[in-house]
Amino acid sequence: MSKGKHARVHARHQLDHEQTDSAPKDSEELMLLARDLGVCAEQIATTAGRLTALFSDPVLLRSLAASPRTGTKVTAQLTRVIAGDAGLGCGTETTRLGKVVAKLTGTDGTGSLPSLVAATALKARIRGLARLHPELFEDADMAALIAAVEEDRQAEALLRFRRMIADRGTGEALGAIAPVFIELSGLIALLDDNPFNDAVGWNLATGRPVTSEPILGVSMSWTSAFEHGEGRAEEVELPEAVASLVEDEGTVVAHVRNIRLMRPFGYVLLQRIRSRDGAERHVLLLPGMTADTVHGDAGEDHAQLTEAAYTRALRGVLAAAGVPDGAEIALVGHSQGGVVAMNFVSDPELVRRYRFTHLVAVGAPVDYREPLAEGLWIASVTNQHDIVPALDGRGFGAVFDPHPDWYEVDFADGRHGFPACHGAGRYADNLAEDIPEAAAHIDRQMSRYRGEVLATRAFRLS
Repeated sequence: MSKGKHARVHARHQLDHEQTDSAPKDSEELMLLARDLGVCAEQIATTAGRLTALFSDPVLLRSLAASPRTGTKVTAQLTRVIAGDAGLGCGTETTRLGKVVAKLTGTDGTGSLPSLVAATALKARIRGLARLHPELFEDADMAALIAAVEEDRQAEALLRFRRMIADRGTGEALGAIAPVFIELSGLIALLDDNPFNDAVGWNLATGRPVTSEPILGVSMSWTSAFEHGEGRAEEVELPEAVASLVEDEGTVVAHVRNIRLMRPFGYVLLQRIRSRDGAERHVLLLPGMTADTVHGDAGEDHAQLTEAAYTRALRGVLAAAGVPDGAEIALVGHSQGGVVAMNFVSDPELVRRYRFTHLVAVGAPVDYREPLAEGLWIASVTNQHDIVPALDGRGFGAVFDPHPDWYEVDFADGRHGFPACHGAGRYADNLAEDIPEAAAHIDRQMSRYRGEVLATRAFRLS
C-alpha cells in the first residue's frame, strides 16, 4: 500500500463501476499534465506581472521624458505583449499595479493567458478524475453540468445543479459532484465575471490553500464572528448501556467506532493504556460534524462548537484527566475532530508539554496544516464522495502534495452518497471492509498504543 517515502496512497476502490486496465495510467498522465499546466500558469503570471511593473519603472519613465519617440515605441510594444489579443495578460495575481492595469486594458479575468492556462489545468484534472470515476460522464446530468462549467455557461450550470438537488435531494446531488467539486469550484471562480474570487480559482489550480469561498470570494475568517461555546470540558459518566459498547481493541477501526458511539452525545473519549512494553500512554478520540442524528442537548452543544472553542475545550480535557507532562498521546479525529487534532499538534505550548506521536484524521480537511510536533506520524483517510475533506481546497484530483511524508488513503465508495459517506460509522466500515490493508498499516504504526485499557473517560464539551 505504501509507496516508499512518498506515502500518499490512492486506494481506488471503485465499488460500483468497473474500470479498464488503462484508466489509472490515463488518469495519472492527465494529472501530471494538470500539474505542469498549473506551474506554467504561475510562471506566465509572474512574467506578466514583472512586465506590467515596468510601466512604473523609473528607467522607462525617464526614457519617456528624455526620448519620447523611443519611449513611446517601447511602451507600445510592452502594451501589445501584455494587452494584445495574444498577450500575456497583466499578471493580476502577482502585482497590485497589474490589477489596476488589467481593469483599464480589459485583460483581467477570463481573457488573461495565465487564467486560461490555469483553467485548462483544472479541466485536465476533471478529465483525469473522470477516468477513475466513469460515473461522472455516464450520468447525463453530471456530464451536462461539467460541460456547462467548462464552456463558461455558469447560469446553465447553476440551473442544472439546482435541478439535480430538486430531483435527487441535496445529499445525492452533492455526492455525485463530490469527486470533481474542487475542480468545478475553481473553474467557476476563474471563468465567471467576479474579480473577487479569482484568487480562489488560482489557489485551487496551483496547489495553495484556499482562504475564501469560491462563489463571492468572501474570506472564510468571517465565521469567527459567530463563535459558539466557551471552550469548557466537563467529565461525565457514560450510561452503562453505552459504556458496555466502547471497544478497547486499540485498532483504528475500534477508535473510529468509538467516535461514532460518542458523537450523538457530543463527548470526547480519553483512554489510558498500559502498552505491551509496560509504559502508560493515552489516546484521545475526537468526534466531529457528521450526518448522524444528534440526540440531547449535549450533542447539540457540541455540534455548534467552532474549531477554536473545540480546541480550548480539549485543553480542559487533558488538565482534568491529569495527563502528566511528557506523556505520549495519540489523536484520532473525525471531521472537525481531525482539524482540532491538527490544532493540538500545532500549538507550541502543548507540543512542549506533551509528546504527540501519532495522529489519524478521518474525513477531515487537514491537508494544509503544519504541525509542530517533531517525529509525529500522520495518517489521513478520505472518501472521494465526501465533500468535507475537500473544503480546504485540496480535492481528490490534487496534483500538488504539501506533505509527501504523510500516509494518505484516498478511496472511492460510490455505494454511499453524501452526507451518509461522511459519517464516522461509515468510515469505520470502509476501513474494516473496503480498505483493510490501509487499516492494517495504520494499526502497525500505532502498535505502541495496543495493550490493557486502564481507564476510559468521557468529557462533554461546551
